[in-house]
Amino acid sequence: MNKGYIKLYRSEADIPQLWESALLFSTYQKLKMLADRADWAVVIPVRRLAAKMGMSIGTLRKATSELAKIGLIRAEE
Repeated sequence: MNKGYIKLYRSEADIPQLWESALLFSTYQKLKMLADRADWAVVIPVRRLAAKMGMSIGTLRKATSELAKIGLIRAEE
């Protein structure tokens, strides 16, 4: 089973896309709650992460892709 990797960056205050999208905002907040505070990373398989966050894998991938585009996270599968 592959391990997923998501690196969070905490400087989200000046990113309007985050505040304009409920999906992006809620996904980012949930990722922050699940992140290891030492390095702000979430290392968990995508399927398990989606289940833990209460969303489909497709929705999670869409949200993490958008969050990566605006520079808030780095995601690897």
